[in-house]
Amino acid sequence: MVFVDPASAVQGNGQKFSPFKDIGSAAGALPPGGTLVLAAGNYRQMNLNIPMRLVGRCAALVKIIASGGAAEVRRRC
Repeated sequence: MVFVDPASAVQGNGQKFSPFKDIGSAAGALPPGGTLVLAAGNYRQMNLNIPMRLVGRCAALVKIIASGGAAEVRRRC
């Protein structure tokens, strides 16, 4: 599992207590089919072409905005 938190003060290494700040950086450390654990927040960069699983906070607290702001993924708890 690789952890991501857009509110993190510094760019981490993907560990639980040192998360990456963005999905793009985290994806570089993720093996195909791996799991990204998302903290609550907004995620804006989404040009990813690797299979992955996204888990984390209540979906209502996580917003994924496609590149250019063209699309948005948001679900309710």
